[in-house]
Amino acid sequence: MGLLQPGDVVAVDALTYPGFKILAESYHLELVAIPALSDGPDLAELERLCQRRPVRAVYCMPTLHNPLGWVMSEPQRHQLVALAREHGLLIIEDAAYAYLAEQPPLPLATLAPEYTVYIFPVFPRMSRPGCVLA
Repeated sequence: MGLLQPGDVVAVDALTYPGFKILAESYHLELVAIPALSDGPDLAELERLCQRRPVRAVYCMPTLHNPLGWVMSEPQRHQLVALAREHGLLIIEDAAYAYLAEQPPLPLATLAPEYTVYIFPVFPRMSRPGCVLA
Protein backbone atom coordinates (compact mmCIF):
# COMPACT_ATOMS: atom_id res chain seq x y z
CA MET A 1 0.00 0.00 0.00
CA GLY A 2 2.85 2.40 -0.80
CA LEU A 3 0.44 5.15 -1.91
CA LEU A 4 -1.14 5.33 1.54
CA GLN A 5 0.47 5.86 4.93
CA PRO A 6 -0.59 4.62 8.38
CA GLY A 7 -3.31 6.91 9.70
CA ASP A 8 -4.58 7.97 6.26
CA VAL A 9 -8.35 8.31 6.00
CA VAL A 10 -10.06 6.12 3.40
CA ALA A 11 -13.76 6.53 2.62
CA VAL A 12 -15.64 3.26 2.07
CA ASP A 13 -19.26 2.25 1.58
CA ALA A 14 -21.04 1.51 4.85
CA LEU A 15 -21.30 -2.09 3.61
CA THR A 16 -18.04 -2.95 1.90
CA TYR A 17 -15.87 -5.93 1.02
CA PRO A 18 -14.60 -7.42 4.31
CA GLY A 19 -11.25 -8.35 2.76
CA PHE A 20 -10.47 -4.67 2.22
CA LYS A 21 -11.32 -3.92 5.85
CA ILE A 22 -8.78 -6.54 6.95
CA LEU A 23 -6.15 -5.18 4.57
CA ALA A 24 -6.76 -1.61 5.74
CA GLU A 25 -6.51 -2.62 9.37
CA SER A 26 -3.16 -4.32 8.77
CA TYR A 27 -1.84 -1.05 7.26
CA HIS A 28 -3.38 1.06 10.06
CA LEU A 29 -5.65 3.01 7.74
CA GLU A 30 -8.70 4.77 9.16
CA LEU A 31 -11.83 3.69 7.31
CA VAL A 32 -14.76 6.11 7.36
CA ALA A 33 -18.11 4.76 6.19
CA ILE A 34 -20.31 6.72 3.81
CA PRO A 35 -23.93 5.73 3.23
CA ALA A 36 -24.80 3.70 0.16
CA LEU A 37 -27.72 4.59 -2.07
CA SER A 38 -29.56 2.11 -4.27
CA ASP A 39 -27.08 2.54 -7.13
CA GLY A 40 -23.86 3.62 -5.50
CA PRO A 41 -22.24 5.59 -2.72
CA ASP A 42 -23.79 8.80 -1.43
CA LEU A 43 -21.40 11.19 -3.17
CA ALA A 44 -22.90 14.26 -1.49
CA GLU A 45 -21.92 12.71 1.85
CA LEU A 46 -18.45 11.91 0.48
CA GLU A 47 -18.03 15.56 -0.49
CA ARG A 48 -19.12 16.70 2.99
CA LEU A 49 -16.65 14.24 4.51
CA CYS A 50 -13.84 15.65 2.33
CA GLN A 51 -14.67 19.14 3.59
CA ARG A 52 -14.52 18.00 7.25
CA ARG A 53 -11.63 15.52 7.20
CA PRO A 54 -8.37 15.01 5.29
CA VAL A 55 -9.61 12.07 3.19
CA ARG A 56 -6.75 10.53 1.21
CA ALA A 57 -8.62 7.85 -0.76
CA VAL A 58 -11.95 6.24 -1.54
CA TYR A 59 -12.35 2.47 -1.95
CA CYS A 60 -15.22 1.37 -4.16
CA MET A 61 -16.60 -1.51 -6.21
CA PRO A 62 -18.44 0.42 -8.94
CA THR A 63 -19.33 -2.63 -11.04
CA LEU A 64 -21.20 -5.42 -9.21
CA HIS A 65 -20.55 -4.20 -5.69
CA ASN A 66 -19.92 -6.82 -3.01
CA PRO A 67 -22.18 -7.29 -1.03
CA LEU A 68 -24.83 -4.90 -2.47
CA GLY A 69 -24.66 -5.95 -6.13
CA TRP A 70 -25.32 -2.56 -7.72
CA VAL A 71 -23.54 -1.04 -10.71
CA MET A 72 -22.64 2.63 -10.35
CA SER A 73 -24.22 4.75 -13.09
CA GLU A 74 -22.16 6.70 -15.65
CA PRO A 75 -23.17 10.09 -14.17
CA GLN A 76 -22.17 8.90 -10.70
CA ARG A 77 -18.81 7.67 -12.02
CA HIS A 78 -18.12 11.07 -13.55
CA GLN A 79 -19.18 12.78 -10.32
CA LEU A 80 -16.81 10.58 -8.30
CA VAL A 81 -13.95 11.38 -10.69
CA ALA A 82 -14.73 15.11 -10.34
CA LEU A 83 -14.61 14.77 -6.54
CA ALA A 84 -11.30 12.92 -6.77
CA ARG A 85 -9.82 15.70 -8.89
CA GLU A 86 -11.23 18.46 -6.68
CA HIS A 87 -10.03 16.94 -3.40
CA GLY A 88 -6.95 15.02 -4.58
CA LEU A 89 -8.47 11.64 -3.71
CA LEU A 90 -6.93 8.37 -4.73
CA ILE A 91 -9.66 6.07 -6.10
CA ILE A 92 -9.15 2.41 -5.25
CA GLU A 93 -11.39 0.67 -7.78
CA ASP A 94 -12.05 -2.98 -6.96
CA ALA A 95 -13.24 -4.71 -10.13
CA ALA A 96 -13.27 -8.25 -8.74
CA TYR A 97 -16.67 -9.01 -10.26
CA ALA A 98 -16.77 -6.56 -13.19
CA TYR A 99 -16.14 -9.37 -15.68
CA LEU A 100 -19.56 -10.80 -14.73
CA ALA A 101 -21.47 -7.71 -15.88
CA GLU A 102 -23.19 -8.04 -19.25
CA GLN A 103 -22.52 -4.46 -20.32
CA PRO A 104 -20.20 -2.90 -17.76
CA PRO A 105 -19.74 0.87 -17.83
CA LEU A 106 -16.28 2.30 -18.34
CA PRO A 107 -14.00 1.66 -15.37
CA LEU A 108 -13.09 4.64 -13.22
CA ALA A 109 -9.49 3.82 -14.16
CA THR A 110 -10.36 4.71 -17.76
CA LEU A 111 -12.03 7.98 -16.74
CA ALA A 112 -9.26 9.07 -14.36
CA PRO A 113 -6.15 6.89 -14.72
CA GLU A 114 -4.03 9.47 -12.89
CA TYR A 115 -6.18 9.09 -9.74
CA THR A 116 -7.07 5.40 -9.83
CA VAL A 117 -5.58 2.16 -8.56
CA TYR A 118 -7.39 -0.66 -10.38
CA ILE A 119 -7.80 -4.02 -8.63
CA PHE A 120 -8.90 -6.92 -10.81
CA PRO A 121 -8.85 -10.74 -10.88
CA VAL A 122 -5.99 -12.10 -12.99
CA PHE A 123 -7.82 -15.25 -14.08
CA PRO A 124 -11.51 -14.63 -13.29
CA ARG A 125 -12.65 -18.21 -13.80
CA MET A 126 -9.85 -19.71 -11.77
CA SER A 127 -9.21 -17.16 -9.05
CA ARG A 128 -11.01 -16.14 -5.94
CA PRO A 129 -11.69 -12.45 -5.25
CA GLY A 130 -8.78 -10.63 -3.74
CA CYS A 131 -6.34 -7.85 -4.28
CA VAL A 132 -4.28 -7.96 -7.45
CA LEU A 133 -3.01 -4.54 -8.45
CA ALA A 134 -2.16 -3.13 -11.85
